[in-house]
Amino acid sequence: MVFLHVDVTGYRLDELAVRGQRSVLKSTMGKMASRWSSKYLALHFKSGNDRRYGYKRRSAATRKRKRQLAARGVVVAGGLVPLLHSGDLQRQVMASRFAVKEFPTRATIKLQGPNYLRIRSRSGRPNLAEEITTVIPSERRDLASFADKTLTKQIENWIKINGTRRLNKVRKRKRKR
Repeated sequence: MVFLHVDVTGYRLDELAVRGQRSVLKSTMGKMASRWSSKYLALHFKSGNDRRYGYKRRSAATRKRKRQLAARGVVVAGGLVPLLHSGDLQRQVMASRFAVKEFPTRATIKLQGPNYLRIRSRSGRPNLAEEITTVIPSERRDLASFADKTLTKQIENWIKINGTRRLNKVRKRKRKR
């Protein structure tokens, strides 16, 4: 799972009723999670991104063996991508990347992979699940900026359709009279 924290307080959010706040926040969190899964997840399976995401260094023997197997067509991507061997991991993770569950405080992406993809790695082995879900600071900034813009748009749309909490109270008073 990927955990992203975004400060979602704002002066406009307070104008919405509780139902409006929950709806807007839930939608924003879901869109932010979808952006990560569509824009950044695939970068983990590109050659040369092992340094960018800080993957555990593979041994020289492992790298040599993967290059030899790649020459025979057993290993995908020329044996240069640390996460890839047969390509099953990439296929399964990328196929499940849009399994997003939205909540007002967070969004969860349930990534599925082969049975060797575990939350807790075995001793000495790289933690593939942790490596796949790594989010670097520049991505966090982009996602926070995206969430801010999306939240603002969602609030404006909600206010156009439903009005503000204050406006709704005024409407109710007028109906009673």
